[in-house]
This record gives sequence, C-alpha cells and structure tokens, in this order.
Amino acid sequence: MRLVWLAAALVVAGCSSSGSADDRFLPDSTSPQSAAELEANAGVRLPSGTVLLSAARTSLSGGLESRVMAQLRMPASAVPRFLANSGFEAAVPDQRTITDKDFPDSGTWHPDKATKVAGVIDGNRKVMVDLGHPEDVTVYVVTFQS
Repeated sequence: MRLVWLAAALVVAGCSSSGSADDRFLPDSTSPQSAAELEANAGVRLPSGTVLLSAARTSLSGGLESRVMAQLRMPASAVPRFLANSGFEAAVPDQRTITDKDFPDSGTWHPDKATKVAGVIDGNRKVMVDLGHPEDVTVYVVTFQS
C-alpha cells in the first residue's frame, strides 16, 4: 500500500513541476491546423500562395502562457506584404530572430541551418525569413501569449 501512495505522490509531483520540462515541444489539441487558424492564433495575415508547412501551440510556465510556432513557405515577393499586413516593420537583413532553441524537441524545424536570413521582432512576436531560395522562402513565426 505504501508503494502505491509513493507512486501516486511521484506522479503528482512530476505533474506540478515548473521546470524546463513544462516548456518542451508538446503540441496540444489547439495547435493551428490551417492557415486560418494560424492567423487567428498568431495575429498574422498570410498572403495568398502561402503554404503552412507545420504549426504548433505549446504551453509554457505550467500552462500560464502559450507559444505558437509556425513554419511557412511563401513567394519571396509576398514577404513585404505579409510583414506589413501583420503589423511588422521591414525585416532586417542578417538578423537571426529565431533559432533552434525556439523549437525545442521538434525534431523537424531547424532555423539555425538557414545561412541567409532577415528577421524582425514586434513585442511578443518574432519572424525570421530564410532567404536561401530566391523565389520561395521559408518563414518562421513565433508568438507568445499569456
């Protein structure tokens, strides 16, 4: 009987921990599944021709905050319109605003591999554009919400 109580206590203690384990890349059931959901959750406006490659919402600080992360592909010519319509200033060349650390444990997103980038930060929102392909670019978006 003591073993059962000990096991239950360990489970409860593990669930209430507020360390970095709470900040792992664990998409929840409210992760954006479409471009429209991403627009609603991240406060961005996507131009036509944008492809949502992947997106996730994760809980931070034991559920008190959330982070929405997305990886998009769009025509390079649409980037200025995307930034302006989403309330961002122009992206600054060589500004790496998003790194692999913004996507912990994802296994699939690697913004650090981008060699030519431009980025911009607006409060709790960050965008980085991978300019490695001149026609279609990869755009990373991270927003924090409380």
